[in-house]
Amino acid sequence: MRPTNQKWNKITRSLMKLNLALIILVFLSALAACAIHFADGTAASSIFMFCLQRAVLPGFVGLLLYLCATVLLHKKSANTAFLRYIPVILCLLLCFNISIWYADCSFYNAVFLFPLFLTVIFTDKRMSRLVMLFSLALLLLSDLFGLFFRSGDAAPFTGISIFRLVLSLCIYVFAYMVALVIIDSIAKKDRKIEESMDMRNKLAEELKHDHLTGLYSLGTYEKLMIDFTAEAEVNRTPLCMAIIDIDNFKKVNDNYGHAQGNVVLVALSELLQNHCTGREAVARYGGEEFVIFFPNTNIAVAFTKLDEMRRAFASLTFDFLPEGKHITFSTGLAAYPGNKYSNEFFFELADKAMYEAKDSGKNRICVQTV
Repeated sequence: MRPTNQKWNKITRSLMKLNLALIILVFLSALAACAIHFADGTAASSIFMFCLQRAVLPGFVGLLLYLCATVLLHKKSANTAFLRYIPVILCLLLCFNISIWYADCSFYNAVFLFPLFLTVIFTDKRMSRLVMLFSLALLLLSDLFGLFFRSGDAAPFTGISIFRLVLSLCIYVFAYMVALVIIDSIAKKDRKIEESMDMRNKLAEELKHDHLTGLYSLGTYEKLMIDFTAEAEVNRTPLCMAIIDIDNFKKVNDNYGHAQGNVVLVALSELLQNHCTGREAVARYGGEEFVIFFPNTNIAVAFTKLDEMRRAFASLTFDFLPEGKHITFSTGLAAYPGNKYSNEFFFELADKAMYEAKDSGKNRICVQTV
């Protein structure tokens, strides 16, 4: 099948199988009727004509229609949107085929309900409207064909036949209205599902980033750790991680308030993002602590970049600080030790280096290696 949408591809195949099943069921039912006539001792010539009109010809026409529809589905130049209509149109034509050959049966006009309700699957009002109009037209046409199966002395139309036709039209109109209600209901439910998915995606995106700084969140940091260490292991490339902690941040909050503390956090976040290039990733680990991953980067290069960040941040001025006062940060840097050690050990190396920087005077970078 040609449609690129796998969902409709599957539905199209299923509908084609249903159409084939309809052809086979009608053919087998006709053969069963022929067998009953044979058991009743009907003349051989009558049985032959009965079998020809009720089984062979309807089955042959139905199979021919099915093969034509299959060829259209595999036609590469066919319009993708039109391909959805093919199984429904095939069902409509098969029902017309049944109504012609079984025009003297009371059930024949009910078969046109099948293609109408097939359109509900596609939730396409335009398709339902077209199928409804074609069903009514083919129903009237099959009644005209039915005249050829009546005896010559019978009246072309009786009160009962007219009543049956009008009743059929009313049933089709009502069925069409029901189909529209079902389509609207499905469409409304689909919209709710789409809105729910949009909200879920939006929430997931919000959880991915820290709401204050816009950096990656703690949950995203954990995923980054797994992804980057796995990549470094597979590609045999270096990986460095730095943990940054703002010096004396508690005093900033205590002396100037949490609002000013947030100003410092946002300023540092923007500075780190501006200095990180390529695939380097910055996450807010919690409070005043930040983590930076340096994929495919050795210790020397990572140290140089961090030192540029440290100097740049130390030179920032904040309106709430006395003149000449600055805020600094301390950094611990570690290189990925390989899969012999856990990711937790990798973090502990950088964390230990960060505390070493704190204990040795702050506003500096310390390195820990295995």
